Amino acid sequence: MKKALLFSFVLLLSAPLLAQKYMVSPTSEVSVVGTSTIHDWESEVENVKGSAEFVVENGMIASIPMMDITIKAESIESGKSKMNSLTYEALKSNNFPNILFKLTEVKEITGSKVVVTGELMIAGVKRNVSVQGIIESEGNMITITGAKKIDMTEYNIDPPSAMFGTIQVGKDVNILFTLKLTT
Repeated sequence: MKKALLFSFVLLLSAPLLAQKYMVSPTSEVSVVGTSTIHDWESEVENVKGSAEFVVENGMIASIPMMDITIKAESIESGKSKMNSLTYEALKSNNFPNILFKLTEVKEITGSKVVVTGELMIAGVKRNVSVQGIIESEGNMITITGAKKIDMTEYNIDPPSAMFGTIQVGKDVNILFTLKLTT
């Protein structure tokens, strides 16, 4: 009996850690912040979905084998219908209803700091991007917080304008995120 227990213990210790699948929680928060010729603005993302696999060791994230995040373009909500329609038009949401991020490589996980690269597709244009964030694990929830600056023109997006071009949105936007993932 002791030999069998010892063998089981050794086998357990030598087995590779398994990745566990997590899903993006509806309590996640994503917003898009930008500027215009008259004022700064912010829009909230109301529909963000996705999944990831994490290997957790001693309460810390050891690796991230997979992550896919999907934002429904027409769920970006400013609270102003005209701004929303200009946003959806700029994002070409009729042809490309989703903004997609697919993890390609984890560059660094040091304590709570994480740096990853991935493919970001906006308005049908795919670019490789680097994203840095803070990652925390508590119970069955993993939270990743960070921000990513995006130049809309790199995605063939003409920054929206109104009032015959007198109001112009700046070409750079910041995507702020607090992704909450649960098992």
